This record gives sequence, structure tokens and C-alpha cells, in this order.
Amino acid sequence: MLLSGVVLSVRSALDKGWGDVDPGGLAVASVGLAVALVGLWTARRRYDPAEVAAGLARSVVRVEQEAFAQLLGGDVSGVIDLSFTADMTGRVRGAATTGRLEDLVSFYRGLTPGRVVVTGTPAPPGAGAVGDAGAGKTLTALALVIGLARARADGEAVQVPVRLTATSWPGGTIEDWLARELEQTWKQQRAQARLLLEAQLVLPVIDGVDELDQDDAPGPGSRAAELMAEVNRYRLGTAPAPVVLTCRRLQYEALEHGQVSARTVALVQLERVSPAQARAFLEHRVADTVVGRAAWQPVLDALDPPASAGVTVLRPEAAALRRALDTPWRLTLAATVYHPATGRQPADLLTRAGDGTLHHHLLAHYIDAAVTAAPGPGAAAVPALDPVKTYLVLTVLARYLHANAAGRTEQGRVLSSSDLVLHDLWPLAGARYIRSQDALLTALLNCGAWSAFSWALPGQPSKPWTALTVVLLLAMALWCAVGHAWPVPRSLRLPHLNTFAGLRNTAQEAAITVLVPTLVGAVLGALFAAQGKMRSGVLAGMGYGSAVGLAYGVALALIGCLTANSQVPRTDPGSLLRGDLAAALTTGALLGTTTWLVYGLIADPVAALATGLASGLVFGFGGRAWTRYTVFRLHILRLLPWRLAGFLRQCQQAGLLRTAGPGWQFRHRELQEHLATPPPP
Repeated sequence: MLLSGVVLSVRSALDKGWGDVDPGGLAVASVGLAVALVGLWTARRRYDPAEVAAGLARSVVRVEQEAFAQLLGGDVSGVIDLSFTADMTGRVRGAATTGRLEDLVSFYRGLTPGRVVVTGTPAPPGAGAVGDAGAGKTLTALALVIGLARARADGEAVQVPVRLTATSWPGGTIEDWLARELEQTWKQQRAQARLLLEAQLVLPVIDGVDELDQDDAPGPGSRAAELMAEVNRYRLGTAPAPVVLTCRRLQYEALEHGQVSARTVALVQLERVSPAQARAFLEHRVADTVVGRAAWQPVLDALDPPASAGVTVLRPEAAALRRALDTPWRLTLAATVYHPATGRQPADLLTRAGDGTLHHHLLAHYIDAAVTAAPGPGAAAVPALDPVKTYLVLTVLARYLHANAAGRTEQGRVLSSSDLVLHDLWPLAGARYIRSQDALLTALLNCGAWSAFSWALPGQPSKPWTALTVVLLLAMALWCAVGHAWPVPRSLRLPHLNTFAGLRNTAQEAAITVLVPTLVGAVLGALFAAQGKMRSGVLAGMGYGSAVGLAYGVALALIGCLTANSQVPRTDPGSLLRGDLAAALTTGALLGTTTWLVYGLIADPVAALATGLASGLVFGFGGRAWTRYTVFRLHILRLLPWRLAGFLRQCQQAGLLRTAGPGWQFRHRELQEHLATPPPP
């Protein structure tokens, strides 16, 4: 309504002149508008740190509970209560040095300071794997995150844990990294994120430090060492700030030997799964029916013979099976690959454990079994996936991530070696090529806008309107160029207008956005008029300029309100680009309509409409994450499916991937490495 009133008033003034306009009233009204907008801006909202932290904690609980269930195949009742031991280093103090997974939260809250490194126990010789892969480090970190976040949501004075993927570390300080995650992943306003960090209410939980480098023994100069240096610089006042890390044992020992590990930490080491725990897990997961128990009985008895059997000496294949199935990940592999739906006989596990081929065999058949097996208790229905196509697509993605493990950088950003974020996947098809195609598309849109503007201007255009067109096109180019190296999706969100606080916040956010274009337009209009380029005088020039500026200011304010960060984090990574498309359409419609109405003052309706459509396309889709992703998809159709987000979501439901913030990760690093590394001849 405001925009329509401005357009009608200016058009009437153009037709009939400005003789009835009161210059004093116009000046007073302009000053009053500026004072009101500045007043709204200076009275912006003050957030309560405790309230913001509690809201963030509730979001963390909801999101991480879902991630926890994914790691367990949807069956949260089947979690193994892992044992751990703790070794205090530096000035860390704690009441306990041993415990179980269910005691982890109370153990952590008893530490001073709360600095922990979670590792596993290396595999024994003959286990078929090296190190402590699959020991349950991520599961342990998630259990700690959920427990602490629940405590904060219930009003207890603890920090809100935020899980970070180590491979997503962009360099720089822990504070800057946390601020970026709070804004982009957890959808906190910038002021809220800054408030939480200044109050030291956020606990960074950094998962997968061992994945930062390809070298199994990272030392000085490695990315892991650089991250550990930032962790050691991370302070709470004058004391080391709380932080939680997960890392494979051998890689962390290499950091310790190189004198570049984290200082003042409690080193928590997860124990291997006991034979009794392994038997209980399989009984619950696959041997909970008469038929299933009969098929799995040889395996169960080999793992943990009943006392009545009188077994005193284990057979070699039984001992090998114990060593091969002593982590949660390998037990999950065995239960999936030998699920009844696959038709394989579980007794084959003993034979393959005896000849040392079990681990490779389980990884080689995991994808086929995961898309074939029925879902576990509490899990979502497994979608229809083609095993061969799934294997080929995941292999392409795994090899791309593997190529990034050496710290590959593009446009100033270190590419992740573990996260599959849709709008950041475009370097897979060649970073320079995709960026050049995206730039070409933007240039074509701008050329279309130039043509439309030339058509819209009546006859020989006046210098003021030519200048307006040039300024508008420069604004379009700037719009497309800002942040163009790595476009970030902007989701469409309706502001909360059902409360006074929501109305006030929306007005405060819109105030400066409306004020600046209006004042700039008034100044430019006055300058043009002062130079004799407008016959109606300086006040009329100010009126023209402020009307045009106000029109664009209102449109930009609406866009800012509709695309502002929502405090609801995204649990579906595919929804980010869908939201960006909706935001692009909304932005294009608002700015295109504004341009149409403005140019309707000086051109015929058809020409003005063409101008509005051209500018709407540029403003809406130029420099967008959705546009870059669409260009990428068109060039990668032979390797990846067109509906890539839907495919990855199906893989997640089948247990092949898991969500991690705004993207997906492979269910386990071993699966990614198996797909990325060609099999030996």
C-alpha cells in the first residue's frame, strides 16, 4: 500500500507539476521519517543470554537425538554401554577415573576444567583392522552432547554443547568457528551468537580430529596440530576454556609425541566391546526370533559360550571372531551384512574371521545389504535403491572427499574431506569451470536487463534516468558479486508478527534498510536537480529521488525480514536449497515489481513490465547458491543423479549416510575410505 501510494503520488506530480507541494511540509516530513527510523534502530532488542542458551539447548537436543538414533539404525534401545578409563593431564581435576557411557555426563560435570579428549583402545593383533576405528567415539560425543543440552534446557547452569566436524574447520580461532556454526547451522541471529560467545555459554565438541590429515601420524605443521594450537589458545578468562575432542588413539599419540597435542585435558579411552556385550547386541538386533536365534546360535556361542557348555579353550576361529567384532561399528556391519533378508548364513562369519578376510568382506557387501535388509526396530522404512547405482554414486562422492583430505583449497576455503554439503559440492565438477559458467549466466541476465531498460526509456532518455539505470545495473552487478565465491543459501521465513516483540524486532530490522536507500535517493535527486538536469527544482528532485529510494528500500526491507535467520535449525540438508529457491523467487518478485512500478512512471506499461521481469531475474537468481548448484548438476548428470538431495536422503534412511549440520557424512569413515581407495589387484 505504501509503495502504491508513493508511485501514484509521484506519477501525479510528473503529470501535473509540483505547484501544490508545500516545500516546508516536505522537509518536515522527511526529517520526521528519518528521526523515527533512527529511533527504531537505536531501540533495538536486547537479548537475555539465559533465554537464548535455553532455546539453543532445546534445538541441540532435538537435532542430536535424531543423529544418535541414525548411528544406531533407529534402535536406540540397542546402544552398548561402553566402558571407559580417564587419565588426567595437566591441572585437570575429577572425582572418577573409570566409568560407563551412562555415567559420562556426571563424569564430565565433575571435571575442572571441562576439557576432554575421547579416544579408543587400539585393536589387538589379528583383528583385521588397525587402530581404534569404530570404537564409538562419535556415539560417545553425541551421548555427552544430548545429556548436557538436556540439563541446560531444564535450567541447569551448564554450557550448551555444539558439535563441530573437525574437517569443517575453516582456520582461525575457535570463537570465529563457533560464531559461523551458530549462525549458519543453528540459525542464531548474529547478535545472539555474539552474546552466547561473550557469556561463554557454548561448549565446542569437535568430532574427528584424526580426519584432518591423510597422514596416520600427524605432527608439527599438520592441520590437526594447527587446530590443537587454537584449542590451547581458547581461554575462559585466564583459564583454559572447556572443550571436547574426539580423535583416533594412534593419531593422537602422534600429536603427543610431536608436542602439539591439546594441553590440560582428561584423556578418555573407550574400552573394546566385551564378548558378553557383543552377544547381547546381536541377540537384540538379529537373533530376537526363533529362526534368527537358530541361524545365529553358532556365532553367539563362539562369542560368549554359556557356562553350561564347559568351554575352557576357544577355537582359533572363535578367538578371531571375538577380535573382529569388538567395536560397535563392526557389530553393526555384521548384523547388516548377515541380516536374514540377505540370505547369507551367519556361520560364515566364523570361517572368514579365521582366514582374516572378514573385515574387508563386511565393508564390500555393506551397501548391497543395507539397501536390501529390512529396517531395524524403530527405524524408518528403507527406500527402494539400486545397489549398483548406489555403489557407483557413493564411490564418486567418496573419491571427491578423499581428494580433499590433503587440505585442498578453493577460493580461500579449505574443502571438507568428510561433509557432503549440496551447495558446496560444485568443485567436484571443476571449480573454475562451474564458476565461469555461473558468471556467464549472470552476465546474460544482466544483458537482458540492459536491453529491457533501453526499451523502457521513452525516446531520447534524459541524463537523470540514464543515471538511474546505470546505478540500478551497478547495484545488480554488486548484488551478484558479493559472496559470489561461495554462495550461502538464504531460506524464506515469515517473521513473527503475532506478538509485540515480533513486530518490534521486524520494525527494527527493517528501519535501517528503508532509511538508507531513501536518504541516498533524496541526495542524488537533489544533486541532479541542483545541476540543472531537472526542471522542477531541488525539492522536486529530492522528492523524485526519495520516492525511488523509498520504493527500493521497502522492497529490500521485506526481503530482509523474509530471509532473516530462523531460530529453527535445519535437520534436512536438502531443504537448504529448496529454501534458497523460494527466497530467490520472492526477492525477484519484490524487486522486479518495484522496478516495474518505478519505470512505469516514464514508460509504457509493456516496456516497464519487461524491465521489471529482467531486473527480477537478475536480483532473484544472480549469485545464488541455488543457481550455482543447478549449473553444477547440469554438468555432472552422467556421474550423479539429478535429484541428488533425494538420493542422499534415501541413503541416509538406509543407514549408509548420516546427517551432520547442513550436510551428510558417510556412516563411518571406514566406509568412505573403502569406497575411495581402489581394491588391491
